[in-house]
Amino acid sequence: MSTPVIYINCHDAGRLIQPYGHPVSTPNLQRFAEESVFFRNAHSVAPTCSPSRAALATGGYPHQVGMLGLAHRGFALNNYSEHLAGRLAGQGYYRVLCGYEHVGAMERNDVEKLYNVHLKGEPEDSRPLSYGDKDRMVATKAARVIEERADLERPFYLECAFFYPHRPFPNVEPDSMVGEPPPPFYLPDTERTREDMRAYAEAMRQSDECFGIVLDALRKTGLDRRAIIIVTTDHGPAFPWAKCNLNDQGTGVMLMMRLPEVADPVQVDALVSQLDILPTIYDVLGLPQDERFEGVSLRPLINGETDKLHDEVFSEVTYHAAYEPMRSVRTNRYRYVKRFATDWDHPVMPNIDEGPSREELLSAGIRDMRVEMEALYDLDFDPGERRNLIDDTLYEPVAVDLKLRLRQWMERTDDPLLLGDVALPEGAITSPHDGLHI
Repeated sequence: MSTPVIYINCHDAGRLIQPYGHPVSTPNLQRFAEESVFFRNAHSVAPTCSPSRAALATGGYPHQVGMLGLAHRGFALNNYSEHLAGRLAGQGYYRVLCGYEHVGAMERNDVEKLYNVHLKGEPEDSRPLSYGDKDRMVATKAARVIEERADLERPFYLECAFFYPHRPFPNVEPDSMVGEPPPPFYLPDTERTREDMRAYAEAMRQSDECFGIVLDALRKTGLDRRAIIIVTTDHGPAFPWAKCNLNDQGTGVMLMMRLPEVADPVQVDALVSQLDILPTIYDVLGLPQDERFEGVSLRPLINGETDKLHDEVFSEVTYHAAYEPMRSVRTNRYRYVKRFATDWDHPVMPNIDEGPSREELLSAGIRDMRVEMEALYDLDFDPGERRNLIDDTLYEPVAVDLKLRLRQWMERTDDPLLLGDVALPEGAITSPHDGLHI
């Protein structure tokens, strides 16, 4: 029988879910985590939507493949045939997209043309639906595809993409001020941030229901034992200091996989990147690795042949809503972050999603803060990445080493930031640094 490839994802979840120890109820993801290869230290290449998704789908860094900003704001891949769906088309796969992929401008059909069919979360009668209802419709359509194609000889690729827990979160009335999920450690514990966390938890609960619909269909058809299944998210949650930040709360992502050859659950502590997903798919399918892949197959980790794949992983931001160029290298113990010169040295507010948490920090004066152009963190002593050690003489050898690694990576990958500011592509838009809104 053929090997289907199933890629299920959501927006903006990071690791802020039950399997990673957070009090956010996600029973379906918890069950899958207990059945799967569970990665505890996986990282997105970019803590922004389109760049991270483009990197996963192509196996290259955003600055290599052209996706330096958001697709709906005018950025695009250099070559859409290098997208996973395009690659699998060449292997005879039937390709189905359920939901919104966010790597191509839909009005140009950049991504849709890579698929045989695109199933959207839109009712035939065009009645208005909540984001949660749209996601459930996407999940139901994806489950139907699985049931219809499970026993067909032709292999198929299914990408199922949920909107939640992207903002805006659903409105939630507090049942009690006791026992609800607290805000993440990097936010103050206040009435507004607790309100925001309640709403995030509800969005994630609804997303988990949708994951469950698709995962149940895979179990029902037996594809959970013979398909390549990838469950992940694009980057960290849409809270201040997470999404669009080069720290673990920005780049750290949930990642769980099922492979046909792996019957028992496996937990992996090693440092991995979402760039490793495409080489893993190629490896399992017996396809020759593309020399342009920046990641490596995860199979040696999964099969217990090694306990380490990478000495470091890299991540980047260039454009989100606004221009905020920065690069990072992370090892098992350290993270180094470099911001590149702009005419703005305060937090870039358009790159912080609107909501009660942002309002809390605005009232506390976040717009007057200064951002540090370089930062070094010792993750053994400071896992929250709060104490910048860049000027600590004890850590000077570490800083020198990581600066060199970052520079060599930028040179090897032809990072355009080495030549100065990265210009907007023709037709793309950006927001002013000193504004509040996208």
